Amino acid sequence: MLCCAVLCGILTFCFQDVAGINPSLHAVACALPDLQVASEDTVLYTFIEYVYKVYRLSAEQGMDARRVLAPLIRCPYLSGYWLTITTDPTTRAAWALAELQPQVAKLLVLGSAQPGVPWMHSFGLQRLLPGAPPSWLMGQRISKPVSSVFVTCSVTISILREAAHRCVAEGQALEIFIKQSSTPPLGGLIFTLQLVCSPAAAGAGCEVHMVVTCTNLEAATICPSFNCRLVSPGGHSAAAAKPLGAKFVVFKDFFKLGVMAGGWDAVAVAAKGLPASGELFFTLTVAKVGHMQHVKPAQAPVGQQRQ
Repeated sequence: MLCCAVLCGILTFCFQDVAGINPSLHAVACALPDLQVASEDTVLYTFIEYVYKVYRLSAEQGMDARRVLAPLIRCPYLSGYWLTITTDPTTRAAWALAELQPQVAKLLVLGSAQPGVPWMHSFGLQRLLPGAPPSWLMGQRISKPVSSVFVTCSVTISILREAAHRCVAEGQALEIFIKQSSTPPLGGLIFTLQLVCSPAAAGAGCEVHMVVTCTNLEAATICPSFNCRLVSPGGHSAAAAKPLGAKFVVFKDFFKLGVMAGGWDAVAVAAKGLPASGELFFTLTVAKVGHMQHVKPAQAPVGQQRQ
């Protein structure tokens, strides 16, 4: 059986140009059926990113990868969120599963009609969805939960410098675009990193903060707690824990630059081991995601309930 080591190898190929890491279509096709993960969403995500990366390198090979790998995704076990995404023609998920769209669309309808019921066994999947891939009949995967996710990010120094100057000139906080690998779902969450230039309290300059945000993939739930660690060149590293219900974690003045008068202090930046130009890279690790808590529907006060 294969697990997270294989998953990490595939995703490293997808998001980083690392010598020696280039899994072949045959290797991935052999890996996907036996992946031990807690959620089929993670398998779908890995498949989409792999096919998309291969397609960017070679359209012909990308189409071959899509044709070979799509039938290996056990779509009946996708969450409602990802199943819906796969039927939205504007998404990469729909493109990746293009050959299976008739079956996926009907799967979504059947799942909505029988919420919470293992209808794929109770009603006979083969009868309801003729032409469905054999993998759809294999049942749920052996659960081996992913314990952490690893995100690589970068920002162009010139963009950061310009944002810092604008922050002081305009007197308002500015969010900076950060290039990053998206993350596979962990505990029902997707994680992103933001860099924020914020005016100093006294209005004398700019401070740079890092913000880790999470997107909840399930409706009517409270975002669980999680632990995260952020690392960048120059020996900058910090860890934090997000409490239950909070939407983000803020690493205030992460680079220890302090308040930069005028918006940007090249001397302070160099003193902290940060590059003067080019790209500034970060790595974000998220782990120990707590249990998702569902929000109970509001009830009418006693005496106002329907009889």
